[in-house]
Amino acid sequence: MIKTKIITLFLIFILHSSTISAASAFSVEELKIEVQENGDNKVFGEYWLSFV
Repeated sequence: MIKTKIITLFLIFILHSSTISAASAFSVEELKIEVQENGDNKVFGEYWLSFV
């Protein structure tokens, strides 16, 4: 029973750690959206992607 709890807590910790690092690994520096008269649009973006 204790072994199952330890494994479960370890897996929760790993899952939580991976979501935190993934969220901080991607950041948008600039985002520009142009909507033209005919309804078309253009999206320009500048971003940083880093791996820990």
